[in-house]
Amino acid sequence: MVAYSLYSSRLKKIEYKNTDKSEIANQKDLFKFYDFLIGNLEKTGFFRPLEKKPFMIKSIKNIFAKQPLTSRELRTLMGIFSSFRKY
Repeated sequence: MVAYSLYSSRLKKIEYKNTDKSEIANQKDLFKFYDFLIGNLEKTGFFRPLEKKPFMIKSIKNIFAKQPLTSRELRTLMGIFSSFRKY
């Protein structure tokens, strides 16, 4: 019974509800965010070992592609990551 409940709960799709007034970010803005994030990660030497870099980049993009981000959420993330550069 428990196994079935766990299995069936995995099959349910989570519905995204945009609760703010901001539009869903367009693909151009999302790619701009990826370039910004990956560029900053490269500057800090995050991608080690280098052989794993393509897989790490794919994982990063997958994280942010799971739910549609609004323009406001994208700007918030860019602000957060920009503040890290200061330290």
